[in-house]
Amino acid sequence: MRSIPLLLFSLFLAIGLQQPIIAQSSDPSYVSATLGVGLPDLVGVGVRLHDENFQLGVSGGTIPFAEDQYYTLTANAFFHLFGSAKHSTRKPWFTKLGFTYLHYETPDVKTIESYLGLSFGREFNFSKHFGVSFDLGALYLLSHESIDKTPSNNPFAFDLDLTFPVLPSASLIFFYKF
Repeated sequence: MRSIPLLLFSLFLAIGLQQPIIAQSSDPSYVSATLGVGLPDLVGVGVRLHDENFQLGVSGGTIPFAEDQYYTLTANAFFHLFGSAKHSTRKPWFTKLGFTYLHYETPDVKTIESYLGLSFGREFNFSKHFGVSFDLGALYLLSHESIDKTPSNNPFAFDLDLTFPVLPSASLIFFYKF
């Protein structure tokens, strides 16, 4: 089951190499820094490389000030499909394909999950360098591993380890193009 993340990383790399990421488009910036909230990214920061209508991004997220440890690592490929924008040559409507690694740990249990995400969204450019994107979609569970760190001595106790094969996803991401 651990070969799935490697396979997905290889797939993203192959997709990215098929799309040249160059600075010769009419939109002069090809690197973006991101800051946003959502599921699966939680509260996250990231970086995106982009060409005219393709982006490849990585991000990491967490839940600040939580007692338990939550963090995510995500790789996304954005395909900008249609529309036009005032401050950018990139088409604002996009579909996003992504892979997410989620780590959640409490004093009693450690959970590791991986998801494949597919969503549809739109970018809003406020200027040539600054904007926001919003997307909605679904996450499909690829793997789930839960480890009890402190097994219960109670013979009547039971572990309700629920997993959901499909979850909704949504994100609101602010970006700055360099």
